[in-house]
Amino acid sequence: MPLSFETLTGILKSLEVVYWTNPDRPAVMFGTGSKSQRRYMLSASLDGDGSFFQLRSVEYCNCPVTHRHFTAVARLLLDLNYQYRGVKFSLDPRDGEIACFADLLLFDAEATHVQVVGMIGFFLDIIDSTQPRIRMTIETGIDPGEDLDDVV
Repeated sequence: MPLSFETLTGILKSLEVVYWTNPDRPAVMFGTGSKSQRRYMLSASLDGDGSFFQLRSVEYCNCPVTHRHFTAVARLLLDLNYQYRGVKFSLDPRDGEIACFADLLLFDAEATHVQVVGMIGFFLDIIDSTQPRIRMTIETGIDPGEDLDDVV
């Protein structure tokens, strides 16, 4: 099996991450801090007998389609999807949830500890660096660009 649920939870235990399991499927949810000291909730799930591993943000941002800056936010998410190919940004038109995803496809080899930890770290770095930009665009309708050091 490319990545077993036991291996995934073992990796989280080795990182001393507190997590909650989903009783209906091989998935966990956990909170974690970032370099900027912000906290994020993430879910990690396995599908296809462990050949598909996905990280997903939980309650990352929200911008309903009726929001006055929806178009600017949607444009920004498209730009981020083009720029960060390892992380996908999505917007659910039903409720305005903005979520981020990262996928690891494993068909002929097992995921290593380093791959899983590296993916979590990369994912966390990207969602942490982009959240202030997304939030500011939701608030103002203007994308402040990548360099927010003077703003945030």
